[in-house]
Amino acid sequence: MHNDLPPELLDEILSYLHVGSWEPTTLSPRLDEYELDSCSRVCRAWNAVARPRLLRDVTYSFRAVPHDASLNEHGDYRGTLAKYSCFYPRHKEDVRYKTFPMFVNFVAQSPMAQHSIRRLRLDAWPRGSSGSPFLVETHDCIDHVLFVQLLQMLSRLCVLHLVNVNITCPPVRQPPVVHPSLRRLSICTWLETDGFHRSWPGLHIKDILDCFARIEELQVDVPNFAWYFSQEEARDDWPDMAAIEKLILGDSVYLDEGLYDYLFVTRRMRGIRRVAIEHLSPESAIDLLGEMGVEELQLTCKDPSDFAGLEGMLDLSSCAQLQRLTVRLPVLLTSEEQPSTGADCGISTFSHWATAIDLHNANLPLLVELRISLQIHRPFAFPDLEAASEPVSEEDLRSFEDMLTELANRFNLPGITFSLNGSDSSVKPTERITDLLGFCCPELMKRKKCFIVDDEESEFPGYNTDTFLT
Repeated sequence: MHNDLPPELLDEILSYLHVGSWEPTTLSPRLDEYELDSCSRVCRAWNAVARPRLLRDVTYSFRAVPHDASLNEHGDYRGTLAKYSCFYPRHKEDVRYKTFPMFVNFVAQSPMAQHSIRRLRLDAWPRGSSGSPFLVETHDCIDHVLFVQLLQMLSRLCVLHLVNVNITCPPVRQPPVVHPSLRRLSICTWLETDGFHRSWPGLHIKDILDCFARIEELQVDVPNFAWYFSQEEARDDWPDMAAIEKLILGDSVYLDEGLYDYLFVTRRMRGIRRVAIEHLSPESAIDLLGEMGVEELQLTCKDPSDFAGLEGMLDLSSCAQLQRLTVRLPVLLTSEEQPSTGADCGISTFSHWATAIDLHNANLPLLVELRISLQIHRPFAFPDLEAASEPVSEEDLRSFEDMLTELANRFNLPGITFSLNGSDSSVKPTERITDLLGFCCPELMKRKKCFIVDDEESEFPGYNTDTFLT
């Protein structure tokens, strides 16, 4: 039986039992009174200890469910919630599309769910083989009133993921008094079609942010991000938003004045300590980062052609409070385990990228760490790129090491910090990164100017990376 129980529940379940009342037996299984009593005690312990934990992490999907689907008093749909902690039935022919009220009603009728749910993922995937978005139809959107009611019931909610979710606009904007605090809020879409982008006319991110008095970590990866913010003046009836600890803007998002005005004007936020951003734009991104008082910044090494004609227009010197700068460097390996010249290989483009954003001329007096976060990808992950790629040339390797040396000297750093966030679990990170740096930065390694550290957590977390659910 022990092999069937999650390890973290064993101690609690055994402590729940009476001491000495149950011991493993070496005899052949017999349905005697002793064993039935033991089984009964374990079942009661499992029900008392495990059920609240199963409800800590819940996914509600907007996918199709059988036409006769219903939830019992425990919120189960044919046992899927108790077994997998999510409403995730497979598509069948006899289906009709359930809507958000079903889940809200379940939470309203379940005090255990209201008390236990720490992480909630609302997930609306496209339906049909054509890929047409499920939320094109108005009645498939989440009603803002129900969304607010759900948040009011989940006072212990820590993490909220909204994936491809559309929420209707409230008739009148009210002060955000719904939910006191979130550890992490992510708003994202994984679809890249123009049709899907146009199907979001009702989504206003500010209406979602209005519901929270405090958000420690905000992750946004929504195309056409600027569409969802409108210029407005600060309102006295809007409570101040406490400083966001970390802001993560994904690959399809540019830092824009709409987001800045909402956070720092409408909500009078004081600052953002950590920012991870994929794209820089010369219009406002650098200046806005400086005004945010950013202390830790993560950028992604991009193709220098993205910055063609913009050289000299991006100056990180405005980030006067910057103390730590991390550069995510994608590395595609060849079959011989050497960095390649593929389109996504940052080693061959790093020096050009650093020059394009004028990094080597930036004035950052408080900078104490420059970290290169290597994003290693195995050859089989991108077979098309592997076929067209070759090992990085000696010239590119020297240019990479020379730029790192110049940056270390420019900012008076004792060396360059490296971390690994690779996708190959078969190789130990320390071995992989040591071998790679010995190939790419032999002089820095020889002079002990390379410091290898572990990534505490991916700056762009996936669904199962939350660690604060208790």
